[in-house]
Amino acid sequence: MVARVVVMAVVAMAALLAQTVVMPAFEVLSWRADLITLTVIGFALANGPQTGVRYGFAAGLARDLASGGGQLGLSSLVLLLVGWVAGQSRRYLSTSPIGGQMVVGGISSAAALLLEGVLGALLGAGQPGPLILLQAAMVIGLYNAALSPVVFWPLSSISTRFPGGPLTGG
Repeated sequence: MVARVVVMAVVAMAALLAQTVVMPAFEVLSWRADLITLTVIGFALANGPQTGVRYGFAAGLARDLASGGGQLGLSSLVLLLVGWVAGQSRRYLSTSPIGGQMVVGGISSAAALLLEGVLGALLGAGQPGPLILLQAAMVIGLYNAALSPVVFWPLSSISTRFPGGPLTGG
C-alpha cells in the first residue's frame, strides 16, 4: 500500500516535470499536451473511480502549487471530477480498449480544460476568451487522444504491479 502511494506520487511528479520542462518543445498551435490530466485518466481507467478521484485531487493540488498562480484548488476540483468520470467509463471499454482509451483520453482532456476555463472565469482568475478556450480544448483533446496509449500502457502496468489494498477502493 505504501509502495503504491509512493509510486503514484513519483508518477505525478514526473508528469508535472515533463509537463513544464519537456512538453514546451512539442507545442502544436502554441498548445501542449496535458500529461497530468492523462495520468489521472490513466489511473482512473486502470483502477476505477475512487482511485481516479484520489489521484486526481492530489495531482491537481500539485499542479496548482507548482504553477504559483490562479486559484488554488481549481485544478484539484477539475481533475477530481475527471478522475471520477473516467473511472466510471472504464466498464464500457471492454470491447475496444485502445480505441476507447483514446476517446476517453481526448474527450476527458478537452472537458477538463473547458471546465477549468469556465470555473476560472466564474472565480475571476482571468481565463482566456471562449474562442481561444475552444481552440485549446480541440487541440489538447486531439493531442492527448494521440498520446493516451503511450501514457496509459505504463500506468496500467504500474497498477498491476502495485495493486490497491482494501483502503484504495479501486
